[in-house]
Amino acid sequence: MAWAEQGMYEGATEPLWYGERKVWSVTGFVLGVRSRIVDIPSLWVEGEISELKVPRPGQKLATVFFTLKDPNNGFMVSCTIPKSRFEALKLDLRDGDLVQVFGRPDIYAARGTFQLRVQGMEHAGRGLILQQLEALKAKLEAEGLFDESRKQPLPYLPRRVGVITGAGAAAQGDFLRNVYERFPPVKLVMIETLVQGDRAAPMLVAALRRMEQVEDVDVIVVTRGGGAFEDFLPFSDERLCRAIAACRTPVVSAIGHEKDSPISDWVADLRVSTPTAAARTVVPDYAEVMGRLERAQVAMRRRGTDHVRVRRERVTMLRARLTDRSPARFVEERRRWILGLRDRNRQTMGNRLTDARRSLARDRRDIERCFSARIEQHQGRLTGTFGKLRALAPTRVLERGYSIVRGADGAIVRDATALSTGDSVQVMVARGTLRATVDEVSIGE
Repeated sequence: MAWAEQGMYEGATEPLWYGERKVWSVTGFVLGVRSRIVDIPSLWVEGEISELKVPRPGQKLATVFFTLKDPNNGFMVSCTIPKSRFEALKLDLRDGDLVQVFGRPDIYAARGTFQLRVQGMEHAGRGLILQQLEALKAKLEAEGLFDESRKQPLPYLPRRVGVITGAGAAAQGDFLRNVYERFPPVKLVMIETLVQGDRAAPMLVAALRRMEQVEDVDVIVVTRGGGAFEDFLPFSDERLCRAIAACRTPVVSAIGHEKDSPISDWVADLRVSTPTAAARTVVPDYAEVMGRLERAQVAMRRRGTDHVRVRRERVTMLRARLTDRSPARFVEERRRWILGLRDRNRQTMGNRLTDARRSLARDRRDIERCFSARIEQHQGRLTGTFGKLRALAPTRVLERGYSIVRGADGAIVRDATALSTGDSVQVMVARGTLRATVDEVSIGE
């Protein structure tokens, strides 16, 4: 057993020698065999599930056990998968279901039993997954998430480019190399996250939302390299697709290669075939930009020179016109015209003022005559009215011998019964007032 002699496994004990016979312990043998088996890479295996044992709620067991059986000949292999991963798959498996599992061969050393440690699994064939993806794709398309009208254009020269990619992935290196070769001054903001597996989709959504909050990021590139069909499932997750659709910043999807097309490609504002193509899309070619600037600079200088030349020619022409047409003569003619206009205006205004004065004098005389006649008329009326008032005045009545008697309270006495013998009264006559005392009250018939 050369693998044991070379120490290719851990925990094996040294063999015992019985003469020329080398004898291994069970531990050494099992661990030695295990060291070879674990070198086998992970692979896909298809078979029927049997003896499925899922720990019930409350049990401390964190592992799901089942047997994978070949339906053609009955060959079987024991399988294990962490309970958390099994529940995350949400496959609703039962005994007899045909599945494909992805895992690595191993030996349970304590019992020396061969088993398959499962990392992922799905119903046999991709039919079910593809059916679910097609249903999701039809749903999002019906909601308008694929419409070209909602796609945002990419800026010609972004201030910053946001990159969401796997940590240390080849796609990251391809994108960075090409983007810096194409436009060395580019500014990048990078967020590394998982790009495959059960946790990839929520982490990609969180990375996208974080990137959208970064200041001055004008375009976001979501990228990863090629891989198996299952590796791209997070990019067809409904949560990620809706997050891309809701993103206010343009999103470029650079997932896999030309043949790969997750649903996020359809939702993104632009889909490119590879990370390299994404680098060529989001930033312009530096040499081309500099060439455009140089050409624009030359064109501006040419236009400036032409503009100065045209202006100089126009100045020369105007000078010639000024020479032919003396400005002094033109100014003198205009001065004389203005003086004549001023004199005519003065004469016209003088005539108008004279006429206005005469008209005002006539109007004044007419108004004075009119007011004198009306004043005399009103004075006659006032004199007649005043005479009538004087005739009706109480003092004229008193002058005819009448008087007004007031009681001690100052009220006018109209009835003799209101007074009693001995009451003081005030008698008002035409000229003066008398005070008297009532000696007798009599009421005539």
